[in-house]
Amino acid sequence: MRHNITSSSTIFWKFFLPTFWIVFFTTITLGLIFSEIKPTSIPKEYFSVLMVVTLLLGIGFFLLSTIRLKRVEMDGEFLYVTNYFKWYRYPYHNIDRIIERDMVLLKVITVKFKESGNFGKKIFFLANHRKLNEFLKENPTVTKQLFEAS
Repeated sequence: MRHNITSSSTIFWKFFLPTFWIVFFTTITLGLIFSEIKPTSIPKEYFSVLMVVTLLLGIGFFLLSTIRLKRVEMDGEFLYVTNYFKWYRYPYHNIDRIIERDMVLLKVITVKFKESGNFGKKIFFLANHRKLNEFLKENPTVTKQLFEAS
């Protein structure tokens, strides 16, 4: 039986926030560029460039951070990973190490594989620590495999 160990807020961070921010900020940027209104004392050309650069930096930030998040499930033999469109399974012996990073608002877990898979050599996800700890308590053989691997 598979256990979902991913935080339920992953969908918010992966889809809603980037989509909302990109649509909102693109609309504001285009509106300010094409309007006759001068919102600041900065010359309009400089302000337009600043808005476009900020938009591109924001899109880059989301592409390198939250959009890369995956949903992860576990059972006794495999780690199941999805980007919400395709599912792939990875055997535990293919896991090189597991790293948890505290990113102020989020705790991101990175799973690095020994061999590159369909999502690359590493995946990122937000864990629901309660569910993860329950699963590891119920499956001591998986716990042993994961901590011998990392």
